[in-house]
Amino acid sequence: MLRVLGVCAKEDVISNLLVYCFNHSKEFQKALLQLVGAKHSENYQWETEVRTRTTQGIPDILLICRHGNVAEVVIIENKITAQEGEDQTERYGSPKCLEDIEQKFELKNKRIIPRYIFLNLRDEEPKNRAFARVSYKNLAEALKALCFNSKNLTDKLLRDLLELLESYYSYSNACDEDNLLERLKNNDELDRSFQYFCSIFNNETVDFSKASPGLRVEAVMSSSYTGRSYLLARISKSQWHPEELRRKDKMYFAANPERCFNIHFEPTYEILNKKFGLVLHFETNPYLPRAQAEKQMKQNDYESYLLVREKFKNHIASYGIPNVEMTNRSNQILKFKFDIGDSSSLKNYKKCLMDCISPVIGPIDAFVK
Repeated sequence: MLRVLGVCAKEDVISNLLVYCFNHSKEFQKALLQLVGAKHSENYQWETEVRTRTTQGIPDILLICRHGNVAEVVIIENKITAQEGEDQTERYGSPKCLEDIEQKFELKNKRIIPRYIFLNLRDEEPKNRAFARVSYKNLAEALKALCFNSKNLTDKLLRDLLELLESYYSYSNACDEDNLLERLKNNDELDRSFQYFCSIFNNETVDFSKASPGLRVEAVMSSSYTGRSYLLARISKSQWHPEELRRKDKMYFAANPERCFNIHFEPTYEILNKKFGLVLHFETNPYLPRAQAEKQMKQNDYESYLLVREKFKNHIASYGIPNVEMTNRSNQILKFKFDIGDSSSLKNYKKCLMDCISPVIGPIDAFVK
């Protein structure tokens, strides 16, 4: 049903589905409350609302239960394929947001017990740690334990949601014999290709610490640039990004601007052209596009950073590393001549990554010491 309607990735639609089923199925209501850490009781009556308007934004789902002098308030931010918006969980987790909810639902005389939930498909971390991370994979496990024997709308919706989630998470397991191009071409509404790319770079499928202690996958993400979509990973060590810029009043400051950099390898996959790539990055930490860095960093700090970047570029060039080319991009140093040949197996891809990365690790380590 959801696939036919083309609404699998519509967060508002899925939020509506969850709230409808919560209101019409005691079994699902109990399962969802257990998942978010709220107490379930046959004597409790829960109020629900989707897209509650507050002065701090519009949280996706609100669950409220009054009992005695207590009011439990569950605020759920629901993410399917979209990433968290700027300061989104910070705003929804703020005292002001809770005050707006108290006023709207007339909870002023109650002792509020708030719960903040970041429900998301990709098991990502919320920016506000007050939000508990709950994966749709956890929800799928809870749904498996339920019985969908009837033909009512609630059971049909939950069955359809479970089938959708099981199909998506079937791409969570990568093995050496996989044909990468076949597995990565399934770029449907829920972006199963991204889920599979994550399974490649989970620090178990490819153990980069074998190439050098401390080297690991630090992030996997998707991105769009000049109309093209990319999947990419960030491989680095803690020593390769020693210090961070500090932010205050929309400006960035550095106690030691010569140490506020981030060096990392970035494997990429361009979805449209089915093309693998690999680059070595040197950028500000946290990353700022050049125009933003020029505008929001102190001039002296930015100039110091640029000097260090130029030193690093010259340092790497002095090693004469084969099968690479130096780049003039503001955040890139090397572009690897990356070719997995006729075999597009995961095993061959991992070997190519290791062969490219290994000769560069020593020069980077020598620079950051």
